[in-house]
Amino acid sequence: MAGHLVTGIRIWDEEEHFRKSEELAEKVHDIDPEIILQACIFEAVYRPLETIPIPACVFEAFGMESENRSFSFERMRFPKAPEGFWWEDDGALPDITQLETRLWFYYRAVRYIDAGYEALHMGQIHLYTADDRGMVKMGELMEMIRAYARKNARRHLVLLDAHSHGISIRGKLLLDYHAMPYTRYPVTDREGERLVLVKEGFSEGGLNPNGFELKSMPYLMEYDNWGGKVIDDFASVTKEKRAWSDWWGYDQIGWFANQSQEAQSKFLEYTALWSVVNHAFFEIPFRRTLDAAAVTMKRGDNEQMDVQDYYQINQKSPTAPWDLVRRRQ
Repeated sequence: MAGHLVTGIRIWDEEEHFRKSEELAEKVHDIDPEIILQACIFEAVYRPLETIPIPACVFEAFGMESENRSFSFERMRFPKAPEGFWWEDDGALPDITQLETRLWFYYRAVRYIDAGYEALHMGQIHLYTADDRGMVKMGELMEMIRAYARKNARRHLVLLDAHSHGISIRGKLLLDYHAMPYTRYPVTDREGERLVLVKEGFSEGGLNPNGFELKSMPYLMEYDNWGGKVIDDFASVTKEKRAWSDWWGYDQIGWFANQSQEAQSKFLEYTALWSVVNHAFFEIPFRRTLDAAAVTMKRGDNEQMDVQDYYQINQKSPTAPWDLVRRRQ
């Protein structure tokens, strides 16, 4: 049975990013060639992408004449600048109905496929398709990505998912499987930052892109991240307000990383059991960004106190100095 690993390498130099991505894929597949590696194409674009040239093969895939130019950030944004979709001057939620956005998504997809990745997480698909009535443009793009994979992927297949309970177009599902962050209900009548998981929605069934039918498609669930904290100063709000502000004022992985070792262990076990009961697959967090929820702790290489802004599940050692299975030491 193949394993499924989700990767996210944050390197702003484009060529270095894909060099590292391919290097990682080769190391993993040397250990176990059956593992399916997943990369991510998120619902966010930033102005620095204008330094990245568009390869001729991308133009050709869209039936266009090749141009000697880079990607255009301006051409990817929603034209009417809906509230929350433009992030000042240098960031935005892309609009999939814009051709430039589809060029960008296709470019990223084929580069990950060429690097050895056989699954792609497409982010918050219901946001960047807001103007794509019937998911027409998104459907066309996904078929182009799948067509490229059939010829060029390691095993001539790519699996596509996104944050969605399911998208059905004329009876056929758009995604191979679905993915969602966990949903919680805070426990406010006990001490500490306790919460319980609750089921929200379902994973839609139907005709899968690979030709089989199920009443409910497999789905992944995760401790997601979106900045670490949603409240800067916990002391400035009531316990009730903090409890209902996402996960006790944190994003999901930020809350988890800031619990004690005992609480983390119990919550991991609870999450795994809850996922089995609810027919979901738990994406165990190996490494995720904490941002504002960073933890101060003792390093494993020099015994000095330092700030760790990533959650990591590994055992701390001189060669791997961080270990957020344990909180502060």
